[in-house]
Amino acid sequence: MIPEDLLLTPFATRTLRRAVDSGQIDNLAEFAGQLVLGFFDEESVAGCFLESAGLSRETICSIGVSHKMDSLTGADQQLTSEVSAAVMIQGLPDGPGRIVAEARRIACEDIRAEGISSQHLLAAMLQFNTPISRLLEQNGVTSEWVLQSCVRPELSPEPIAVPFALDERPKDKLSNKSVPAGSGPARVLDACMNRAREGLRVLEDYARFIMDDGGLVRVLKDLRHSLTAVERKLVIIPTDGADLFALVADRDVAGDTGTCVTGSQEQVRGESLDVVHANARRVQESLRSLEEFSKLIHPALSAEMKQLRYQMYEVHQRMLLTGAAEHDAFADRRERLRAAHLCVLISEDGCRRPWKQVVESCLIGGADIIQLREKDLDDREVLARARWLSQACRAAGALCIINDRPDITHLSGADGVHLGQHDCSVSDARRLIGPDRLIGLSTHNIRDIETADAQSADYLGVGPVFSSVTKEFDVLAGLEFLRRAGDVTKPWFAIGGIGQHNIHEVTETGASRVAVSSAVISAERPECVVPALLEQLVAV
Repeated sequence: MIPEDLLLTPFATRTLRRAVDSGQIDNLAEFAGQLVLGFFDEESVAGCFLESAGLSRETICSIGVSHKMDSLTGADQQLTSEVSAAVMIQGLPDGPGRIVAEARRIACEDIRAEGISSQHLLAAMLQFNTPISRLLEQNGVTSEWVLQSCVRPELSPEPIAVPFALDERPKDKLSNKSVPAGSGPARVLDACMNRAREGLRVLEDYARFIMDDGGLVRVLKDLRHSLTAVERKLVIIPTDGADLFALVADRDVAGDTGTCVTGSQEQVRGESLDVVHANARRVQESLRSLEEFSKLIHPALSAEMKQLRYQMYEVHQRMLLTGAAEHDAFADRRERLRAAHLCVLISEDGCRRPWKQVVESCLIGGADIIQLREKDLDDREVLARARWLSQACRAAGALCIINDRPDITHLSGADGVHLGQHDCSVSDARRLIGPDRLIGLSTHNIRDIETADAQSADYLGVGPVFSSVTKEFDVLAGLEFLRRAGDVTKPWFAIGGIGQHNIHEVTETGASRVAVSSAVISAERPECVVPALLEQLVAV
């Protein structure tokens, strides 16, 4: 029996606490906006619902909601697991308190709920008429949709009824009596579901924290959610005819003979790739068992497991390839990126001397990164220049970045691509250039920095700081933007009209990396300007 006063899940508690700390607690509309932004801050089912509807932080901020929630410290997070709905409601004004109360009511109707979770909060928030709820509804995220998808089984698609009433248990040959409860196909399905989910979580953590591959994290997360969606279709029919979500009901950990059997290699992992291989195989084997035993229930369910298994084969291959030579290459590029201070943008029309000579002079001067920016040349010429530049940078130990063109980056063997706010997304670029190359993204305000694209990029361009002869902007971000960008943990480069005459203003903000163009490539001797700029940057 689910208690009326459920505990909030740790994620739901953290989200509510940060919404409270945002200072918008007395305004229901603002509080709801902060709550929705919080769903994007960590992995949550509610965040996945919003992303699947094409929504992002940027979309939410477009209606005037500004991100005002600070991250909780590790110590703060430890305090979130024991907070109950009643305690939270007592500390909230009427409007936000009603959201939590509604979430509690919804969770009490959810027979699978172990607490008030993010999807319960999302469904509850949508019950109130606020600008953020109207925006979500315009994008197809309604309370009814959330409830149908994850909360109320009576609103869900018709579940698959298992035809063996949980009594498909082997009989004792002498007495013809059923063996103890916890036997039969339901146990197989339950065990394989658990193994597959656990293996996918290990792989997702590897892709997230070791590979730092946002695209691969999304693929693994989608696989895990697809598996969960299949599991939710399963009901069994006990002898009394009542429907139960009872793969769990037939679980018997204490009586499982397999828990005492351990292979000689299970406790051995020589390197991190062994973790990938072992868990990918675990997922594949579990999906195969699920595919076979699902045939006892419904052929369509078995077919879904088969498709998930095929997807897992591709993920396994991608992770192993990336984890070997490609991951080593990416680690090297990322390390050089973090050590870099000066990026020089090359375009022939801005060069005082022939462009190749300018590049060679910049490399002699010690430029860390050369970025090719040619917008008016045909593709063949851009590719030819990118290939030459890639070789020249490799010989000098510098990074080669191509502006705007993931395809040219891939074909030329360059180290990465730099994207603008109106170019293709970071995830799309990642599909083209592969997991071992760098992706940079231009940002012009704090909202740009908070987008999912910015979170997935390897480095950021921050600006424009000053007006520039190479590119026109309607609005200058200015020095204040550099000061606000100081909290960004990934490498970022100040850009826009920076030269020897004003670089001291840039470094005074704490910026230690800059991207320059005209100040270097139009100089008579770029090999002298580059070290002069580096001297001031290294001193920061």
